[in-house]
Amino acid sequence: MSREVKGFIVRDDFISSSNTVVSPVYELSDIGLTYAKNKLQYYSSLDQLYSMYVFKLNGLTGLNQTEVNDIINVVKKFSEFLTSNFVVNKQQSIILFVNMYNSQNPTKTITDFNYNTIISHNNIKTTDYITFNIYGIVCNFWLSDLAFRTFYPEYDISIVLPFNNFASIVSTTNEFVTAIDNFNLIEFNRRIEENKSNIPPTYTRIINIPYRVPNTSIMKNVYFAFNIYGSQGNYDHILKLKLYDMFINTLNLNSAFIENVFPTILNINEFFIIPRWDKVAIPSQVGQVGINSQISLSYNEPFNINKFIKVYNNTDFLRRNTYNVPFDYNNILLQITNGYYTEPSIRDFANYYSDFITVTSTHPDFSRMRQRTQRFITLLENMLSVADSGSSAELFNKISGNSNYRFTIISRSNISYLSFFFEEHYYYVIPRYEYFNNL
Repeated sequence: MSREVKGFIVRDDFISSSNTVVSPVYELSDIGLTYAKNKLQYYSSLDQLYSMYVFKLNGLTGLNQTEVNDIINVVKKFSEFLTSNFVVNKQQSIILFVNMYNSQNPTKTITDFNYNTIISHNNIKTTDYITFNIYGIVCNFWLSDLAFRTFYPEYDISIVLPFNNFASIVSTTNEFVTAIDNFNLIEFNRRIEENKSNIPPTYTRIINIPYRVPNTSIMKNVYFAFNIYGSQGNYDHILKLKLYDMFINTLNLNSAFIENVFPTILNINEFFIIPRWDKVAIPSQVGQVGINSQISLSYNEPFNINKFIKVYNNTDFLRRNTYNVPFDYNNILLQITNGYYTEPSIRDFANYYSDFITVTSTHPDFSRMRQRTQRFITLLENMLSVADSGSSAELFNKISGNSNYRFTIISRSNISYLSFFFEEHYYYVIPRYEYFNNL
């Protein structure tokens, strides 16, 4: 398992004395501090000005003091390098800094170094986001509160059920209906606050998921609350899936029963788009980017779509519901998978976009498609251009620079996707670097 850490670097002398003003770098806002329910804070033992908040660990239970010191030291030294050196471009700065750092630290070298945007403040230069590998640990750290709150992809969700005895009565119709009719909002609010355990969430949401009385058409409102830590968890479909997972794996309820009594819980319309970044027709050369290939076996193409879509554990569904879709962007082959829980009438990509053809918006046949399909192709061109990123830093940079759409990064079953809601569906595109990480 790969080892990875995501967090924020703080520097004490940059922290504002006002809680309404946040420094452009090295200070985390009160709302930013809510992005994980359980986070860790580490201090450098070499420079007391610096500390780090760790919001997410993968393959690690924690960091030792040496690792903390050296991770912070990379960030510190890079800021010193930017401040004291004039470099022509980003690529040059990366090469020069990595060579310098590794020559000075031969026993703790760094690789895969990248950063996003340079920020100047208080006579220093630093970056809003930095990523590198040290000791075999993939480090992803934000230094700008604004960038962190915009792009941090992880989230934690705590669920508050409408009744304390929900699990014991949900299968007993009369008791459950009585509980619904006697629902106490004040008591519910008390339990929502209790669930926070004195750890403020980013958001608290209440969603109505109607209960259908068995063997009738009667629907009754049932309210579920969610304490959400991290902005990317604040989507109805994410919350519904989290609740459904709780029903199945914690309360041990039968899926058929859940879908019968809460018929709208899985009304989630989505498409997953997996660009085959590894299929290359012409490799990249000096001064020329590579060109992708759309060629695939007609009858025996190796199946591995489940490496990139892990939210569904039904591989037969993935096989039956994935289409090969050639696309004009860099001659790339897409694999587009229908959403497992999407409404049947709009589930099938081939039917929903039956007039989809592989042309650009400048082609004379573009106007022959329906306007919805034209808009989707324009969206897809933008999403692929942004997702064609070799690192998370490059992805963040492209999202920031795209003025046409406000894309987000959402983590689903530990896979990060570029996401956007368009008309009736959520669309998820796996970025190039994430694709190769899971290939």
